[in-house]
Amino acid sequence: MKRGDIIEGARAFFVQQKYDHGDVPSRAGVIEIRWDLGSVRWRSYAQEKEGKFLLYSLCPVNAPQERRLAVAEYITRVNFGLLVGHFEMDFSDGETRFLTSLDPGDHPISFDAFYRVCEPNFSAMGRYLKGLQAVIEGRAEPAQAAADAEEDT
Repeated sequence: MKRGDIIEGARAFFVQQKYDHGDVPSRAGVIEIRWDLGSVRWRSYAQEKEGKFLLYSLCPVNAPQERRLAVAEYITRVNFGLLVGHFEMDFSDGETRFLTSLDPGDHPISFDAFYRVCEPNFSAMGRYLKGLQAVIEGRAEPAQAAADAEEDT
């Protein structure tokens, strides 16, 4: 498989799924997917890096310094038990995101495999973003926000 095959496969998958997406002009080989579910909005970014497919969904607001420990607790609580992917936060700037990835080796990635990487990512962000934002803004404590997110399903 040659460099670029993975991201081109992802692009074809996003077209087939009718996701609102486009290239990121400042970052070659990165595709942005835009989400608006009414009560929550975010952007996801797909890229090929070192022969792997990476998909990040970013919280639209960085956690301020004084809320980062609370956010770390929240994402630790919601990560526990997740079967695919995980939340992570950069403690230096408060960026919080959900990551799923796939290492296809030398094999092309099927549409089904793209689905198995993308669906859990988008689902987790849709499910947990409202609680994450409440914790970032100080409107909820981590344990309660995580419990509320679990009940909403």
